[in-house]
Amino acid sequence: RGLEHAQRYADLIIGLYEADSGAHSRRMTAYAIFPLAEAMLIPDPLYVATMCTSLDQKRRIRERLGIRHARGDHMDRRYLTRFELILARRRFRLDVASGNWPAWLISTLVRYVPSGWRGTRGERRVAASIIELVERATRESVDTPEYWERVMLRLNLQAEMGRLRMLSSGELRRVLAE
Repeated sequence: RGLEHAQRYADLIIGLYEADSGAHSRRMTAYAIFPLAEAMLIPDPLYVATMCTSLDQKRRIRERLGIRHARGDHMDRRYLTRFELILARRRFRLDVASGNWPAWLISTLVRYVPSGWRGTRGERRVAASIIELVERATRESVDTPEYWERVMLRLNLQAEMGRLRMLSSGELRRVLAE
């Protein structure tokens, strides 16, 4: 999502680090890093398409495969593009092997798509909740450091199990209350 998004993440971690007391080896901050990244870095197919079509990615692939133009090597990239349609409880998938034109088209149009539209509504809601929680921990951790360390540990465990993005607001409150 760009430099502004990365700066927001860094500011949240720095604020939490400064509020975290050194008495507990700054475990609260260590526990918060992964869940915050997991919540803020929503899988974005638009970004992935942009990265796939970049010249830097093409150079890396050439280096990894040892492709040399001098000896006549040639590289064509093919992508497996998956289209998914979910109607009621039915999921329809269509896999199409294509050149790089779909990724190129998406990467061209990406600048016209607002970043607020990226990710699902649930993922954006979880991200907002985790950000608000980290901001609250930054303000309140001086008074109750053990509580906030336990909260960040619970969030870290949810992120490690891959459940963080799927939590509803009620489940998130229940995980934090345990």
